[in-house]
Amino acid sequence: MISCWDLYSCDQLVNTGWELNNVGFQQRSADLKRYASEKGKARNYDAWVWRLNGLGGVLTSQVITCNQAIIPSLLHTEKKKKKKKKKKKKKKKKKKKKKKKKKKKKKKKKKKKKKKKKKKNRGARWLSVHMCFVDLEKAFDCVPRGILWEVLWEYGVRGPLLRAVRSLYNRSRSLVRIASCKSDLFPVHVGLRQGCPLSPVLFIVFMDRISRRSQGLEGVRFGDHRISSLIFADDVVLLASSGLDLQHALGRFAAECEAAGMRVSTSKSEAMVLDRKKVACTLQVGGEVLPQVEEFKYLGVLFTSEGRMDREIDRRIGAAAAVMRSMYRSVVVKKELSRKAKLSIYQSIYAPTLTYGHELWVMTERVRSRIQAAEMSFLRRVAGRSLRDRVRSSVTREELGVEPLLLRIERGQLRWLGHLFWMPPGRLPGGVFRACPTGKRPRGRPRTRWRDYVFRLAWERLGVPPEELEEVAREREVWASLLRLLPPRPGSV
Repeated sequence: MISCWDLYSCDQLVNTGWELNNVGFQQRSADLKRYASEKGKARNYDAWVWRLNGLGGVLTSQVITCNQAIIPSLLHTEKKKKKKKKKKKKKKKKKKKKKKKKKKKKKKKKKKKKKKKKKKNRGARWLSVHMCFVDLEKAFDCVPRGILWEVLWEYGVRGPLLRAVRSLYNRSRSLVRIASCKSDLFPVHVGLRQGCPLSPVLFIVFMDRISRRSQGLEGVRFGDHRISSLIFADDVVLLASSGLDLQHALGRFAAECEAAGMRVSTSKSEAMVLDRKKVACTLQVGGEVLPQVEEFKYLGVLFTSEGRMDREIDRRIGAAAAVMRSMYRSVVVKKELSRKAKLSIYQSIYAPTLTYGHELWVMTERVRSRIQAAEMSFLRRVAGRSLRDRVRSSVTREELGVEPLLLRIERGQLRWLGHLFWMPPGRLPGGVFRACPTGKRPRGRPRTRWRDYVFRLAWERLGVPPEELEEVAREREVWASLLRLLPPRPGSV
């Protein structure tokens, strides 16, 4: 079908030989103009009207009748198009409504499934660890000797061996010295001998009996291991998965300590919850509430409630800086002291202070750069240089004959990994390392575990893939030779 614009264009009128009639043209122009305005093409209409007027001529009756027949039909087709558009819009709206209903049904089904999962797996949540760091009042000096001999008898220490141990404590006396004045000797019937090599062993045996008697069903499960307490001499940590369980464990431990003649120090004992969110944990001993903290230093390492080691690394760097400040004039920049003596102090005091507990660190690029800066701040002064000299750190180390501190840290971490692989299944560190914690991960990117970090370190630095790492590490001689030949990290200045 010929459209209105094709029919009334000047070119087609000329080609067909139609004659123009001003009267007929004026009769149809109103209809055509209305149609053009509806189509939004008024400018095009003015253009071809001007061209038709320029041609002149008389429009025949056939053309007029043609116009009278075509224009209404065109308007009718436009109405049909509008109706079709309306129908399409209605269909789209219906489809959108159906999609929305389907989405709502899916959301409801998902919510129901989540509720069912929560009911079935209520324990499958983020694993939170409730800890209580227990401090004993005057631990070494308050051990009752009579109870200690009973414990040794229970553990099989009898006969001449028991008599030999008891003879060390017969007629034990002490005195008090203030400046140059000394008091009279007085007998001591309680406590262990200070400075005696046997005293730590006796105290461990004594504390082992208390921990065994105070154990219950509480604790934190890692694989096949349930850990309820960690004891190193008189440093005790009680662990539980909830605050109520921890309160029960603490009550039993305090009762056993009192029965054995020991007391829990409420002023120095503290509670902490290892979790992503802040969780309240109120513990009581003898009617006194223990304070809850966000960080605690245990065995020289700072543990935080978030479970990260960033604060501990910052503390190590700060402690090393304090050591250098204390020895700056007397050792570091003292010209009378030889370079060999300065380096021996660096190896025996400064480096161990900076890298204490480095086996458990997760090294990032930021941590590496900070440790390298702390290392070179000491070595650069020993070599008599400063940053203005613009000498590379590798040149300074070669001149002093010192290996990079980052190399020592990575070697120590890989060595500890080998020890974990060599441990039998009954050992606690190896079992915890191999265990997969139960629970549900929170949303977002998971944190980098020490296991993931050290596996990647072995792949990058030794070329050992993760699936073959345990097999290679179990060969002690091969593993030791790989660590011995470990080169410095490429790109270190």
